[in-house]
Amino acid sequence: MKINKKINRLSGCLLLACFLVLMTTSLYGQWTDFERLTRSRMWIDLHSFPGPEYTLPGDAFNYFDYPGTLYDANYQRKYQTGRHRMGFMVHASVDGVPTAFRCESVKSAGQPFDATGLTLLEPVSKTINYNLENGNGTAEEVVNAKLGLDYYGLEVHWKAMAWSFPKYDDFVILEFNIINPADNTKTITDLRWAYTVEWALFNTSAPGIGEFYHFPRARMLDDDLFEWDPDRELFYWHDGHQVVNQEIDNPFTWSYGNTKSDVGEPIDLYDQDAVEHDFRAPQYVTCALLDKSKAATGDEPDHYNFVFPAPYGAEGPEFDLNNRAISLENYGRDYFESSMKHYEPLPKNEEGTYDAAGNFTPGAPITPPAWYPNQQTVERTGEDLFFNMLLNSGPWDIAPGETITLTYAVAGGHMEWDRVIAGGLENQAHLIDGREKMWEHLDAARELFDNNYYVNEVPPPTPTDGWNSLTFETRGPAGSNPGIMIKWSPVTLTGLESGTFAGYNVYHSYDSPHGPWEKVATVSANETPGDDGMISYYDERQLGSPNWYCVTTYDTDGRESGKVNPNIQPLYPDYPPSNDLDEIVVVPNPFKLHSRIAADQFKLDFVGVPAKCTIRIYTLNGDLVMKLNHGDGSGAQEWVTTYHEGYGLEVKPYQMTNQNMQRIVPGIYIFHVESHVEGHEGETHIGKFVIIR
Repeated sequence: MKINKKINRLSGCLLLACFLVLMTTSLYGQWTDFERLTRSRMWIDLHSFPGPEYTLPGDAFNYFDYPGTLYDANYQRKYQTGRHRMGFMVHASVDGVPTAFRCESVKSAGQPFDATGLTLLEPVSKTINYNLENGNGTAEEVVNAKLGLDYYGLEVHWKAMAWSFPKYDDFVILEFNIINPADNTKTITDLRWAYTVEWALFNTSAPGIGEFYHFPRARMLDDDLFEWDPDRELFYWHDGHQVVNQEIDNPFTWSYGNTKSDVGEPIDLYDQDAVEHDFRAPQYVTCALLDKSKAATGDEPDHYNFVFPAPYGAEGPEFDLNNRAISLENYGRDYFESSMKHYEPLPKNEEGTYDAAGNFTPGAPITPPAWYPNQQTVERTGEDLFFNMLLNSGPWDIAPGETITLTYAVAGGHMEWDRVIAGGLENQAHLIDGREKMWEHLDAARELFDNNYYVNEVPPPTPTDGWNSLTFETRGPAGSNPGIMIKWSPVTLTGLESGTFAGYNVYHSYDSPHGPWEKVATVSANETPGDDGMISYYDERQLGSPNWYCVTTYDTDGRESGKVNPNIQPLYPDYPPSNDLDEIVVVPNPFKLHSRIAADQFKLDFVGVPAKCTIRIYTLNGDLVMKLNHGDGSGAQEWVTTYHEGYGLEVKPYQMTNQNMQRIVPGIYIFHVESHVEGHEGETHIGKFVIIR
C-alpha cells in the first residue's frame, strides 16, 4: 500500500511537471509565433512582443524587407531594408518611484525570448481584408497582439497595417495603444515612450557574414547614413559610402564595378568578372509619428534619437538595441531615461551627391530649427554601425481608464526599378530620386490615416492573392512557339469599386519578382473563360530565358490593382522532346561566364533532346567534363551551377563546375547525346558550343 502511494505521488509529480513543461512550451510558442505583413511592397515579420525573433527555421536573421520578398531556399533575397529589431522602451514613475523597461525583439542566438515584465494577453494574429471585401476603412492586412506591462499595470495593444493599392503600397502603419486599466491601483506619472527600431541597409549578395569586420567591409552594414530634412523636420536614412580615415568627403575607391563606389551597394564591386551591376541597397526609409491622442505634459516635443554600439559624434548615449545585456539591471534606470530624453544632434552636412563621373560633393550645412533643444551639429564619422533609432514621446500622466494612442508610419522609396537593375554611374546619380518617392509615400500614409483608413479610389479586386498564386503552364498548345501560359480565375466584384471593371493587365519581368515590369497584354473583362473556368494568356518567350509574371485588374478610369501575385521562381518555356537529334541546340551559345541572362548566370540548356537520354560534355582533348542524365520527359536539359550555404544566410552560387567540382574555363566544348527512348536506343548526336568570359 505504501509503495502504491509513493508511486501515485511520483506519478502525480511527473504529470504536474509534464503539464508545466507543456504550458511553458505553449506560452513560449505563443511568444515566438509570428505573422507576416505581405500585402504591400514593404514586408515585416511580427511576433507577439512585437517584432521578429532573432532566429527562425531556415534563416539566421529576419528582415524588414522593402521591397518584400518571399524567401525561398532557391531564391536569394536581393534587396533588403536590412536588419530590423522592433520594440519599445518605457520610463515612468510608478507610485512616485522612477521605473524603466525595454521590450525588444532581440536575443542571443539559441536563447529564448526574455518575457520578464511582460504578460501575453492576446498572442499575435492576422486579419485578412483583401480588396476590402469585408469593408472599407480597415487595412487589407492587420497583425495585432496585446501585452501587459507588469511593472506598471499598463497594457499595450498594438497593430500593424498594410495595403496593396498602388498609392498606398510603399509603407506600413503601426498603432500602439497604451492603456491604463480602470482597476489599476498604481499611480503612473511622467510616462515616456519610445518606439525603437534597429536599421541596416546592406548588400545580401556581397561576401559572407564572416567578413563583416574585415576591411573592405563586406555587405556594407556599417556605412549607412541618416539625414535631416529641414522642411519636414524628420530624419531619414539610406545607404552611404565607405570612407578612408573616417573622412566623409574621402570615399573609398573600389577596384571593380562600373561605379568604383559602394553607394547603393552595386553588386559588381566584388567580382572583376561580374556582369550584373544592379544596386542592392537603393532604398530610402523614414519613420514618422503620424499622430498621438494626448499632448505631452509641458512643451517637450516628440523627437528622434539615434544611439549606437559606439558613440557617434561628440555626444549621445551609447545604446545597442542588439545587445540584451543592456538591461535595467546592468545599466541602471538613469541610462534608460537619458537615452529617451536625449535629442539627436543634427548632422553637419546634408546628404552629398555624386555626378555622372563619380565625383562626390558634400551637401550644405544644416541649421537646427529654433524649437530643437539640441542646437549642436555633428561632423560625420562616415561609418555608422546599425542605426538604433528611438522615436520618443511624452511625458504624460496617465489616469486609470485612460488610453494614449501613438500611430507611426514606416515609408520607403527608391528610384525607378529599371535604373536599380541597370546600375552604373549614371543611375547611381539617380539614387537620390528615392528620397522624393519616400516623401511621396509618407504623404500617402498621412492621407490614409487622416481619412480614417478609408480608401477613396478603389480599383477592381486583384485576380489572385499572394505570391505564386497564378497558374502557369510552360508548354503551349500543339504547334505553338515556346512560351508560358498564364491562367487565373475571373474576378468577383465586391461592389466597393470606384469605377467600371474593364479588364486585366499582364506584366512580364526578365529579372526578378520585383520587376522591372513590362505590360505585355491587356485582356478584356469580357474574355470568355476556358473549359477549366480560367482566363488565360499565352506569352511566347525565348527558350532558356527566365520569366516572371503578375496580373492586375483595371477599370475604365485607369485605376489598377496592386502587383501582388508574381511567381517567386523563374519560369522557363518547356520544349517538347524530339527524336530528331539534328534539332538539338544549345541555349545560349556562346555561353558567357557568367551568362548575362538575368537570374541565370550559371545555366545553359540543351534543347530539343529526346525524352530520355544521356548528355556527355567533353573538352576538345576528349576529357569528360560532365555527364547529364535526362529523363523527365521534356525536351530540354539544363547544365547548372552547384550551390553552397552562405553562412546560413542564403544560398550562394559558385561558377559553373564540372563533375569534379572544378570551375569551367572558357573554350570550345563538344557534347554527345545518346537516346534511350524505346525504338531509338543508341541513336547519337554530336555538337559544339562555346564558353566565353
